Amino acid sequence: RDSLSGKWVFAAELTLLFFVASMLAQFASAYLFIVPFILAPIFKYGYVLSMLRLSRNEKVTFEMLFDGFSDRFGTYFFAYLVIGVRVFLWSLLLIVPGIIAALAYSQTFFILADKKDITALEAINESKAMMKGNKWRFFLLYLSFIGWEILALFTLFIGYFFLAPYMMMTHAKFYEA
Repeated sequence: RDSLSGKWVFAAELTLLFFVASMLAQFASAYLFIVPFILAPIFKYGYVLSMLRLSRNEKVTFEMLFDGFSDRFGTYFFAYLVIGVRVFLWSLLLIVPGIIAALAYSQTFFILADKKDITALEAINESKAMMKGNKWRFFLLYLSFIGWEILALFTLFIGYFFLAPYMMMTHAKFYEA
């Protein structure tokens, strides 16, 4: 919360822009099925990059949300694809292995945002190594938001524009730690 002090409105606006861009991609899928699949890693990377920089008190602009359109698009797309396939395959065994896999890969986009010269597979492997012994802590951290998520439901989802940056900032601080 301290990292968001004085930045709540900006973080909420950034989250709103992220949601709007993601929703537009979903609506475009009515005409081109592949559009959300291509745009999702771009927006995810941009949102992670923005929140990571915000957590470090660095300059953040709304344009950063679209930084995934850079020359490294293939890296972000490949990372998103590999993570999605691996989590799906682990989920075929049961839900719990899928959750464990998602937790293991959860730091990948933060690593990609931090290290510009790393490949997708290196980031995924580094995330797995980083989360060894930390998956349970990260799971409990996200469980602590359940009450806030239920409360956000009662605000007709408006509360999510403040909850989502809080959760992402917490994720960024977890990555930093």
